[in-house]
Amino acid sequence: MSIDDYLTDPSGRLIPGARAMAAVKLRDLADVDPALFSGWLRAAANLEEA
Repeated sequence: MSIDDYLTDPSGRLIPGARAMAAVKLRDLADVDPALFSGWLRAAANLEEA
């Protein structure tokens, strides 16, 4: 699995940054999607293990 597989974000909320970094802009509490954010954290943990 390549790094691009981990960086794919169908929700469009994850904003690509420099190298393998990304950011999320939250304007209010409704912008937080626990399931989506959990997936991002799992993907980040998988990158550290690879």
